Amino acid sequence: MQNFPDDSMQWFDGHNVLYVCLTVRNKYGSSTVCDSFDIWCEAVTEVRPTDFKIYPNPASDNLLIDFSKMDNTTFTDISAIEVFDLVGQKLKSVPLSETQQSIPIKDLVDGVYIIGTLDKANTHTIRGKFEVAR
Repeated sequence: MQNFPDDSMQWFDGHNVLYVCLTVRNKYGSSTVCDSFDIWCEAVTEVRPTDFKIYPNPASDNLLIDFSKMDNTTFTDISAIEVFDLVGQKLKSVPLSETQQSIPIKDLVDGVYIIGTLDKANTHTIRGKFEVAR
């Protein structure tokens, strides 16, 4: 059994394991439940900002992603453009069909968002961020 520090609710041991403890207290006493989660990274893809352009930024109605400077092998491997909020929730996934892809963002509230791509091997790559401002 792992010994958990009394003053920690969660911590990372530096060896791909995250430990989380939850303590519930009421008038009858307290109970603590602890568990561990293995964390690993499947792949990290190098992102070169010269390969793409996101504009206008800030945007209000549509966002344009320009991949015309990206090498053809990398471009043809991308299957979709994805939009995430800052918590990491995927809000949109748009199939990539052109080197200059328009993404409708009228339905997004004002704020900052992350733009990423999904390739045919299901690897997610963060490409940048954009702001919605009206």
